[in-house]
Amino acid sequence: MAEVKIAADSGGGSVALKGPASTTGNAAVSLKLPVADGSANQLLKTDGSGNFGWGTGGKILQVIQSTKSNESAIATNSTSWTDVPGTDESGSGSIWEVNITPSSASNKILVEFTGALGGNNFVAGTLRLVREISDSSATAVGIGDAKGSQQRTSRLIRDDQTAMKVHAIHQSHILFLDSPNTTSKVTYHLEGHAYNTSSTIYINRSGGVQTETYYDDVQSSTLLVMEVAG
Repeated sequence: MAEVKIAADSGGGSVALKGPASTTGNAAVSLKLPVADGSANQLLKTDGSGNFGWGTGGKILQVIQSTKSNESAIATNSTSWTDVPGTDESGSGSIWEVNITPSSASNKILVEFTGALGGNNFVAGTLRLVREISDSSATAVGIGDAKGSQQRTSRLIRDDQTAMKVHAIHQSHILFLDSPNTTSKVTYHLEGHAYNTSSTIYINRSGGVQTETYYDDVQSSTLLVMEVAG
């Protein structure tokens, strides 16, 4: 087996770099080292085309969290995708969102939503994760594949249509590793879709009339984003 041997700078001994027994298809493989040294704690990594460079290897670079502690209607008597609001019970006001600006276009964004959902006349409701770059048009991410007329969504919550089901509260969770490929501001928010025009989806509460306190303790939901070094 061929090797390149380097003698120790002082004293005895040596260090050797050995080639593999053979390459795939007996091809001549060329590996290119970076021109300069990297920064402290960086790792040598490949771009998949034989070029090596320095990187941080999956390190979490920044974490940003937004907490929604109020109760809100999401989709009220509508089967259109509707933004999760950030303010009052009527559903009016700002959109609940979180912003992050990646330090490198090769880095990824890990997005996590944890929240409580409910609905009146609740047969089914859906929730999907949406991304915007530099306040441009919204793109749904982390959703299912296309299948006929069915909605492409991140999460579906469903109940049998009985009187007591309107008091149900569903704990929903979304975890998605996104690749926005940008160093511009990236915004993430959620959209809800009701089952029919007689239904309403709620966040941080059930869909029942809140006369019995044991049905509806006060809850909160979180939207968390983390930049992961590529």
